[in-house]
Amino acid sequence: MDHQEKRELRLAWARIVAKAWRVPEFRAGLLGSAEEVRRAFGEEGFGIPDDFDIIVHENSPESIHLVIPERPPVEREDLGYICDMCSRSCRMCSDNGDYEVD
Repeated sequence: MDHQEKRELRLAWARIVAKAWRVPEFRAGLLGSAEEVRRAFGEEGFGIPDDFDIIVHENSPESIHLVIPERPPVEREDLGYICDMCSRSCRMCSDNGDYEVD
């Protein structure tokens, strides 16, 4: 998925979540069936390929689910912008030898 497709996916998901908050039966369907998730995205104009795994979790007061996103391809000239988001200097971008941050 390219950047624009991921953005469209996030926007579609936001609309789906808003509906899940309003319609308990819809929410239950999302939690119980990958096909319901595919149908919901289809109604938003966004298809999810059949070979994609779909896992829906629900946060609660006692739990939170965190996802480590795929590392995006970054050009060296973009690295400064990314590192500006960090609060300290680090070497995290050099883990696979692509970048070095001082």
